[in-house]
Amino acid sequence: MSNPVYTAQGFSSGNLPHFKPNDAPYFVTFGLYGLYDRELALVKANKMKFADYDKLLDFATDGPHHLRVPSCAEIVQQKLMWLAGEVLTMHAFTIMSNHVHLLMALKPEQDLSDLMRLVKGSTSRECNKVLGLTGSKFWQGESYDRVLRWNEHRVTFNYIVQNAVKANIVRHWREHPFTWVNEKLHFVD
Repeated sequence: MSNPVYTAQGFSSGNLPHFKPNDAPYFVTFGLYGLYDRELALVKANKMKFADYDKLLDFATDGPHHLRVPSCAEIVQQKLMWLAGEVLTMHAFTIMSNHVHLLMALKPEQDLSDLMRLVKGSTSRECNKVLGLTGSKFWQGESYDRVLRWNEHRVTFNYIVQNAVKANIVRHWREHPFTWVNEKLHFVD
């Protein structure tokens, strides 16, 4: 039985607890419906390392890979760019074939769950149209979100930027058309 409390600076819980302070950066990963749900639950229960889960995603041969379709990845990229320009402070993101990583900071009045519903809802509808799917779930229900301590910020930033390189998709992160960095906030080569 969950005991949810919804405040901008507190906890909320559905199946999993989420600490939601708006004065810290968030690392968020969300994936396509039908991915490794059991493994994601193990990560959230601290029984599996996130890096191991991410490696499963990066090298998965089964399951959905709808974001390999460039127009679907572009839909997600456009929504994240809109967020970066209008709604929050986006530090970086990368869109892989079956999941998305982002590093961002919320404004005081914002709620992470609301933003994720906004991103997932609109991109799900548009991508399903592109794929010719109707009534299909597109994204996993829950995302992996983690509030970062300031000393974790750079490591997480590099993790996101280098994800396509580690997955052997490109040799340099700038070659991946769906990796974006806020260069006003971060110097990277």
